[in-house]
Formats: sequence, C-alpha cells, structure tokens
Amino acid sequence: MIQGLHTTRAPQIQILLHRSDGRRQQTTWTPDTGAEVSVISQEAAKQMGINVKKLTPPSGSLFAADGRELPCLGACQVALQLGSIKRTIAVSVVKKLHSSLLSWHDAVRLGILHKEFPQQIRSAISDEEETSRPAPAVCSLKTMPGKSKIPRRVVKRGSAPALEDAGKAQKVHPLKPTWDASKGVPSAEERRKHFSAMKEAFPRVFDVTSKLRKMSGGSMAIELTEDATPVSVSTARSVPFCWRDDIRRQLDELLESDVIEPVEHPTEWCHPIPKRLTVTWSDPVYEFV
Repeated sequence: MIQGLHTTRAPQIQILLHRSDGRRQQTTWTPDTGAEVSVISQEAAKQMGINVKKLTPPSGSLFAADGRELPCLGACQVALQLGSIKRTIAVSVVKKLHSSLLSWHDAVRLGILHKEFPQQIRSAISDEEETSRPAPAVCSLKTMPGKSKIPRRVVKRGSAPALEDAGKAQKVHPLKPTWDASKGVPSAEERRKHFSAMKEAFPRVFDVTSKLRKMSGGSMAIELTEDATPVSVSTARSVPFCWRDDIRRQLDELLESDVIEPVEHPTEWCHPIPKRLTVTWSDPVYEFV
C-alpha cells in the first residue's frame, strides 16, 4: 500500500540512450546501490522504443527488498552514455514500476559509483555532513539465489560518500559495539558493557537530558500506490491490566517530550497503541518495543 516514506526524494540522473532506430534520447534513472538488476517499467520501455513482445524471457525471478515477487515481462540490452562513458547494459522490464532503477554494478560501469564500491572512500564524513544528507532509498531489487549471473557482493544498504568529500578532515568515531552471536546469550555483565558502548557510539540516540529534537531535512511525506484504499479502524482496543500503569507512564513521558499533545475532543486521525512484550533483559531499553 505504502510506496515510500521519505523526507527527501532519491537522487536521479539523466543518461543518454542510444536507441536501436539510431535516435538518441535523454532518460531518467535512479541509481540504487542495493539493486542487483537494472529495471524499467513497461511504460518506460515503450518510450525508449523497446518492443515488449520481443523481450528475452526472464531466466529467474525478481524480488523487491520486502520479499515481494515482481512481475517481470523479460529482459533486453540497452546502450547508455553518461559523459564520455558508453556502456551496453541488461535491463529487465517490470510491471507497476514507477521509476527506472540502475543497479549498483551498472552504476559502477557508468562511473556513478567508484570501482571499489562498497568499500569506503578514503575520507569519512563528519556527523554534521551526515545529518545534512538525504536518507537512502528504501527499495532495492534482488534475484533468486543461484539464478543470477551477476557477480554477487556483500553490501550494506546506503549511499556511498561523494568523491568531493575525499581529503576533508576526518572525525574519529568510537567503534560500533558488537559481540559474537555464535556464543549464545551474552551474560548480564556483557550486556551492560554493550549498552554502555552503544551509548558512547550513538550519544544523540540515547540522550535523555534534553527534549526531543527535530529531525534534519525537509517535511515528511508518505507516497501511496495508485490502488491504495483508506481503511478506518474505530474499535477501541483494550489494554491488558498489567500493562496499564506502564502505558500511562509512557504517555506522560511523550507529553513531557512534546511528542503528543492532549485533546478533549474526537480527532479525524487516531492511531491505536500496539503493545508487544519481548524478551525482558536487565536493561529497560530491551523491555518493550
């Protein structure tokens, strides 16, 4: 239902297409560092002069980042040129796609990403620069394991720093806390040390001395798919008696932090409070989610 949640739109790039009929055409692509396959919509294929009936049948299944299988009509080769670099890439035509996505390895071939991607560029960026950057895209594509001829690499979702950031002064960050999960459940002492390391590595997340800070970036926007239909839930959900005091206390904390505000009248929009108990460890941060 929800197509995307973002504060800033994903960056797009204009790439020159060399059509089979000899014409040249500017096309718009979204580089996706988590996609293993470059994909275009059926409408984009028609605009590019691609005959959908002559596509090569798909050799495997395509899946979105959330595990949904994507209806693939087939694949073909297209010639793209960015600056002085011209490459022929394989693209898959997918139904119900809203933008053309360029896979990470095709982005490397066109010079959009550096050749050592996903290795970090020499100079790390500071916290101030990081907070000013748009959030990474939430959609990526992957192929069925064992059916992809594309070289596979272990990557972490996110955007690589821009090349112009190289050479800037580096800011030393504390190491991110980790432990070996193969050793089983950590002891209480290990959990306390881990939590202390997390607070040191992410001080802005665990800062409780000040009120809630505003998020960096533009206004929040939620995009819905065209077939989305609104659903209203007005039935009150009872809260288990043993959790009521905890919920009252958390609501008071949200009021004090200006996250919510009290109202004395029915509102147009409301949201139920889903309370789910998880494994209770010694630290309060693990008690509820």
